[in-house]
Amino acid sequence: MIIDDQLYDVVVIGSGAGGGTLAGELAVAGRSVLLLERGERLPLVDQNVADVTLFRRRRYHPEEPWFGTDGDPFAPQTVHAWGGNTKIWGGVLQRMREREFGGLEHQEGTAPAWPFGYDELAPWYDRAEALYQVHGEAGLAAARQATDIFFGAEIASLDDDALSEIFADVPSHEFPRASLDGEGLPLVEAIKATGLAASASAARRTIEQGGGYVNNRRVTDPAHRLTASDLVGPSTLVLRSGKKSYAVARFI
Repeated sequence: MIIDDQLYDVVVIGSGAGGGTLAGELAVAGRSVLLLERGERLPLVDQNVADVTLFRRRRYHPEEPWFGTDGDPFAPQTVHAWGGNTKIWGGVLQRMREREFGGLEHQEGTAPAWPFGYDELAPWYDRAEALYQVHGEAGLAAARQATDIFFGAEIASLDDDALSEIFADVPSHEFPRASLDGEGLPLVEAIKATGLAASASAARRTIEQGGGYVNNRRVTDPAHRLTASDLVGPSTLVLRSGKKSYAVARFI
């Protein structure tokens, strides 16, 4: 039995596509999350990553019978492991084409149209693809960079669009560009304004206790001021409080 007396904001049961996505979004938003999973790690061996083995040799089916709504038994492909069924789905995420939302002609009739169009769903496709790091060969380096950043790698240089994509779900705040001039903008003020601390005194304590970061670089001086040299994009820098609470500061 595992005994954990820590208090959490949210407990998520199941680490598959639904639970894992929810836990990730909550963690980025600064919530403390306990993620419970029935299974263990799935060994990274050939038979667990080869599509032929997974889909044609009926690997990972439950021993107990499952029954459909019609009462007939069936054996779904499922696994209890970290990542849930996302570990055996072949890594395929489909983006439907625009014309598929309007009703398609098939051999046996016309499929009904969706109650909304592709344009309404497209931004959510974009966010999901950024979160799951959907990419071709050309996007592999960018996907790895995004992963490294969320695991604490220092942010050296990225354009504003790339930063917006990586940090699409974290709070942001706009500051006057002129606030970076001269002595610059007090870091304490920036942390408070972005919502990473409830007050200036709380922001100061965060920095003094080693929990204040600029572009994933720790800053321990509460008198630190932000200047144009701190920007990692033309007008953007990233603030962090503690391990996982991020905010984007934009200077317009």
